[in-house]
Amino acid sequence: MDHEERFTTAIDRALERLESSSDDEHERLLQLSSLQILEALARGGIAHWYCNPSGADWRRTVTALTRCGLAPLSTELEACIRELEIAFGPRDRPEAQGFEQLRVIRPLCRRADAAFERSFESQEFHRAVADWAEQIQTGTI
Repeated sequence: MDHEERFTTAIDRALERLESSSDDEHERLLQLSSLQILEALARGGIAHWYCNPSGADWRRTVTALTRCGLAPLSTELEACIRELEIAFGPRDRPEAQGFEQLRVIRPLCRRADAAFERSFESQEFHRAVADWAEQIQTGTI
């Protein structure tokens, strides 16, 4: 099993645990939103996650990424996210799907994806995410 498979497997298991958890709702949602963005980034890139209406909100995700030891990733992503919000508008606005916005947003998505890729390739990133997902699975978080 390669790094990406281990990563997505750990996320899948943690998501299953969170979905059936009765822990504090706010904390559970914070963890779930972070896992969702990590899962979507691993599988489809930031553009896919940004356009997915079921995704959790950016601020909560950036906060949780920072809390699980991925601060450089969240800082770089947060800068891209701010630009995405300015160029693309809030995720829930109908015009967010327009072609003009997609033309403007594409380079920002590429930048954010590059930031994610740089982190995703590092062993520290995989260890931090695997440890974090394991803590969620075992209920030690």
